[in-house]
Amino acid sequence: MLDDITKQVYEGTLPDTVHGITRYSLIQSFQAHVGDAYTPPNMDQGLMWSSVRPFEMEDTTHAIWAKDFITHKPFPLVEPVSTTSPTNFGTLDTVQPGAAVVDRPAPLVTLTAHSRLTGLPNTTRIRSVGAASGTHKFTPMKPSEKRKGRASDTFNQRHIAPDKRSHVPSDWYNPLAEPVGCSWSNNSCAYDAVTFVLYNTWNADQDGIGVDFAELGNRWMDLSTAAFRKFTLGEYMLEEVRDYLRRALSREYPGEFIFGANTSIEALTMRMFRSNGIFSVSDKVCGSEHATPVSSQQCCVVMLHSTAPLQWNTLQQFLDNTLSVPSRHARCDTCDAPLCKRTTYNIAPPLLCMAVAFNDVAPGLSVRLTTSIGITEYRLAGIVYYGELHFTARYIDSDLIVWFNDGMVQHRRATREGPAQHVDLAIDPNGKTPDSLIYMRT
Repeated sequence: MLDDITKQVYEGTLPDTVHGITRYSLIQSFQAHVGDAYTPPNMDQGLMWSSVRPFEMEDTTHAIWAKDFITHKPFPLVEPVSTTSPTNFGTLDTVQPGAAVVDRPAPLVTLTAHSRLTGLPNTTRIRSVGAASGTHKFTPMKPSEKRKGRASDTFNQRHIAPDKRSHVPSDWYNPLAEPVGCSWSNNSCAYDAVTFVLYNTWNADQDGIGVDFAELGNRWMDLSTAAFRKFTLGEYMLEEVRDYLRRALSREYPGEFIFGANTSIEALTMRMFRSNGIFSVSDKVCGSEHATPVSSQQCCVVMLHSTAPLQWNTLQQFLDNTLSVPSRHARCDTCDAPLCKRTTYNIAPPLLCMAVAFNDVAPGLSVRLTTSIGITEYRLAGIVYYGELHFTARYIDSDLIVWFNDGMVQHRRATREGPAQHVDLAIDPNGKTPDSLIYMRT
């Protein structure tokens, strides 16, 4: 039963309501979820149960044990033995009437853990009491340890404390050699694609870009960056880093991110590219600067849309158009002048995502963002593609070399496709089209 619970926790199929601090309480919580008649698969026939023959347990956590029910005699006293006098075995304060005292050495017992706790020497001798009594060997109790929690819950502690597991062999991956991706698992392709772009962008300049990522003030980006460093140190696989993010998002937003289910890139980037300040503000304004607020957003994600009557064919034209889009019919309530919709970009974030799904526009290798404090240049760092219910990704390094990864086919390996100028970025090798473009501030 516990093996089945562990397997379902790992696969993310159990709700958070299934929990317990002891084995029995955990099983009872699990049975409340699946029913008393549930039997784990591959169970031996001799252990099978059903609604007719239920699996019954009694939790003895709060049971009261009375000494009257103890029928055996207590163990004899344990006394330290002098290491200089082999015949000095000490004396007993009380001896039961009629009992013969046997003054002969008992077997040596090494109490390593017990000695550390009590201060007694490691070598002690046990003296028998009663003619019929024999010598007893004590097995010292181990110091109490904390119970292990779920893998997803203990990752936080492992993330902070030094990992005592054997490290990942360093020969399987050199973080400076070439980009690396994640091996697909359990509908992870959306996370695989974003991780492929973000990790390799960060790994190109861990300290410098790490500071840029931290500028967002985003808990999910900070979590990923810290985990990336663990990966480069060989303490975790990149798939573990990916799944840590998946589980964390699933716990925080269970209705939006279901572990093991398909996830949209838009939902993921909306969480990971959210800044701690206002990214953009939209309002309707006339020539006399009478403004009416429309909306504001903290997510550094630009969704492509129509800017009619202004036309656009490139991403740069779209960004420029959003600064002021004239309205054909709306007029100012104050002065009756024509209105236009204005978008003001307040900050130039380190990362800018452009959602381009269902738009026939070529990915530009660079774009300029006009903000309230000036113009900022961005270079294309990655592209996420979508098609046939699957995501893939391209990463463009600082030398404008394109790398492609499909975690379902190539697993961790990335394919070098050559200079970006010679690669058709509007389609991936399998015919998928761009869904999101990720730009890095230069």
